Amino acid sequence: MPLRVAIWRVDNNKPHGIEYSSIESESKLEKIIFNDISMLGEDYLIIGKQVRTDYGKIY
Repeated sequence: MPLRVAIWRVDNNKPHGIEYSSIESESKLEKIIFNDISMLGEDYLIIGKQVRTDYGKIY
């Protein structure tokens, strides 16, 4: 079954679908978010990039 995920923006009480675009790499996305965390909302705080956990994994 096909599945489509979309992001919508509401202007003047009218929803508009935001056009999909791809990104070349995960590292580019990390840089974009790191440079402007506000795009994710007001309740986020960056504590590090690629943080190594006590279990040896990087998240």
